[in-house]
Amino acid sequence: MTAVIELQRVTLALTEVILAETAALERRDLRGAAALSGKKVAALEAFVAARARMTPQEAAAGGAALAQLVDRLRDQVEANRAALEMGIALQGRVLETIAGAAAQPAIATPGYGRRVLPVPAAAYALGAAPMALSLSA
Repeated sequence: MTAVIELQRVTLALTEVILAETAALERRDLRGAAALSGKKVAALEAFVAARARMTPQEAAAGGAALAQLVDRLRDQVEANRAALEMGIALQGRVLETIAGAAAQPAIATPGYGRRVLPVPAAAYALGAAPMALSLSA
């Protein structure tokens, strides 16, 4: 297999993995995106290795077809970066919400009985409010 054909093959493979990861991130499927990390690393390593083996003359011989593949890969990497940033921001908002709820003192949460005012000082010794979580990662 020539160096150009090999680079074309690994560029397509890397683009496919990045497209799949981006699609998962856009669906908010963080688990699915994370599951692709091994394939992404392997495809990236294959791309870097194929590019390192290619001489400047072979790269020039690849011409427009190779340039188009690399341009498409570059575009998909940019879309993937934006989707990753969106996913990270989403995780941050979820963690902020959980941390905010966990930081509420027990006295700040409404109970089932009638409210008695003023609140006795001893009530503040109760600590954080009880919280139940059900998470799936």
